[in-house]
Amino acid sequence: MSGLEESTLEKKQKQVSQLLNDITSYSDISILDIVLYLGYKEEQHSSFNKCAQGIRFPKFLNSKISAVLEKLEQGAKNPDLIREFIESMTKEENKSYKKPPKSYLVWIPFDLNLPVADYNGINPPLSFIQMGEQKGIVTFRNTSKYNADGEIYIDHIGMATDIEPGTRIALRRINKMDWQPDRYYLIVDASGQPSIWELLAGDDEKTVRCVSTNPLESRHKVLQLDRIEAIFSIVDGNCIPKPKRNSVSAAASQQ
Repeated sequence: MSGLEESTLEKKQKQVSQLLNDITSYSDISILDIVLYLGYKEEQHSSFNKCAQGIRFPKFLNSKISAVLEKLEQGAKNPDLIREFIESMTKEENKSYKKPPKSYLVWIPFDLNLPVADYNGINPPLSFIQMGEQKGIVTFRNTSKYNADGEIYIDHIGMATDIEPGTRIALRRINKMDWQPDRYYLIVDASGQPSIWELLAGDDEKTVRCVSTNPLESRHKVLQLDRIEAIFSIVDGNCIPKPKRNSVSAAASQQ
């Protein structure tokens, strides 16, 4: 194979991986659905999944990559082609097909009027995902007894907190104006970055002061409310400590 042919093949491989990601951004289409739509068997699900994650491109696709790419492009432009194919697979006359179980992940749109949806893509929890014009985050499906939209592990935040590492916390969307002081919230800012803060009133109604969840720090920042994409309350209150900012500040002032 010449250098030009290798370059063309590599480009097509990247396009296939990207299209797999694009199509699974739809909450009701999984990698397995795409595998079957392309005419491959369920046993090749793992290979396609690794391809979507960029881990390894399945060699068996190389000889038919142009045809695969063309069919994926059609599916990306018109995802109903995949939905209709899967629907035909689930009809009574085709008992060999078993619809995959619900994903353990969900996509929570920031719009409070939109429902939480299954997420079948490959992005990990707390990924910022935009579906069409709607923005949201990926979390684990809620398994707690609380009325929550989803769950995450505190470790996914990637910031110092006084919440015990390994804690799984339940989250619920709230109106940005309905937060209360003396408790923690998950904030998603305009960059799509999630973080946990204690909230205090800002200088005016258009701002909010975010105080570090690490009791040893006095670090805080002021955010414009219109720069906050979403606020989630932490509803699993039994495992979440109260903010220690006030007690730490009081102790420091007595020294």
